[in-house]
Amino acid sequence: MSRDEIRQLVDTLGGILAILRAADPGDKLEVYRELGLKLTYNHDDHMVVAETNPLPRVGVLPVSGGGCDHYAHALRAEKLLVIDG
Repeated sequence: MSRDEIRQLVDTLGGILAILRAADPGDKLEVYRELGLKLTYNHDDHMVVAETNPLPRVGVLPVSGGGCDHYAHALRAEKLLVIDG
């Protein structure tokens, strides 16, 4: 996925990043646990690799009207996302 596709996905999902930034740490922990989030830091490259292995119900998006259902595949795919920062 390109950066634009990822940004569109996040916007479509209602700004989940803003919600997570403002969330209680315990709530964040539960969201990350449900997503099966694993972060691995590579000291040589100074890069963090984020992987998810969500529970099956996370990959099911009941959407009507052509919403974000076409992004459901992204929740099951392994992607390496490098963000320069």
